[in-house]
Amino acid sequence: MKNINILCCDPGRHSAWIIGEYPEINIPNIFSLYCNEKHFGATLCSFYDTGFDLASNNIDHIVYEEAYVRAVRASRMQFSMIGLLHVIGFQLGAQMWSVHPSKIKKLATGKGNASKEEVIESAKEHIIDKNFRDKVNTSHEADVYWLYKYFIQSDEFMEYLQNEE
Repeated sequence: MKNINILCCDPGRHSAWIIGEYPEINIPNIFSLYCNEKHFGATLCSFYDTGFDLASNNIDHIVYEEAYVRAVRASRMQFSMIGLLHVIGFQLGAQMWSVHPSKIKKLATGKGNASKEEVIESAKEHIIDKNFRDKVNTSHEADVYWLYKYFIQSDEFMEYLQNEE
């Protein structure tokens, strides 16, 4: 089986991204984007540019954390960013996947309603490579780490791989 390149994203004004492989051969690369532009459109442009640049690295699958927000402005931002991820996936021919936040939290801590602090602490305890662990400092970076781990172990992805053979 050839290596499968995966891009995972936790979308938001502060988004975190991981590029990894299946089967896991190397430590994944983690990236953060802080979009503090005042204009909504400028934030979306920065997000799109980053996503397109990262996905242009022969990405086969794009996986994102589903939006789970209460505030109207935050939900508008996240749903717009998810739409942009689908545009990027379409443009580059990547398979799209979404994962509910509770599934990520459950993998990280054993409970689907874990706090941000618990998810960060769990990631720090789980990551063996010190250089990679030092890059996981926010809830977004911890979420995207667990999103990647969840996806490469998920029944849905395993079923997809079996059907591809």
